[in-house]
Amino acid sequence: YQLQAAIAACHARAARADETDWARISALYATLMQVAPSPVVELNRAVAVSMQQGPVAGLAIVDGLRADKALRQYQWLPSVRGDLLEAHVALLGARVSLCNADFDDVSQRLDNARAFVGRAGARLGDAGVNDEILRLDLAGFGAGIDDARQLAARLRQGADRAAGVQ
Repeated sequence: YQLQAAIAACHARAARADETDWARISALYATLMQVAPSPVVELNRAVAVSMQQGPVAGLAIVDGLRADKALRQYQWLPSVRGDLLEAHVALLGARVSLCNADFDDVSQRLDNARAFVGRAGARLGDAGVNDEILRLDLAGFGAGIDDARQLAARLRQGADRAAGVQ
């Protein structure tokens, strides 16, 4: 009962969930599992671990409990799993958004570089410079930019597919 009281005290000390000492609660549940093991205690530990380490860590524990006969009719198992899956999907969506913002930035930079190469080539021509090696270098640089743009587009498509974005 002392462990359960310590867990309750951790919750009571926090005004909000994000102020809760989830590391301590996870450790307390781990100790409780050693003293009085039960699938319900392990499910509660999964929630605490997910709050401390993220939904994937919690899902690993929850998925290990799915085969436990004692929890077959326990309504909180699918509820906790659903919440953790939802949190995981939200994190993936946020990561895809960040990746897409990065891809947009890279794409803009590539546009700027391509425009610079075009202007440099035009200036050389306007100045009467007829250096074939320099022109080939600029053409190769422009082709490299185009290749980088195609790679960025493929990476963006892969990130969208991974997140289920059509």
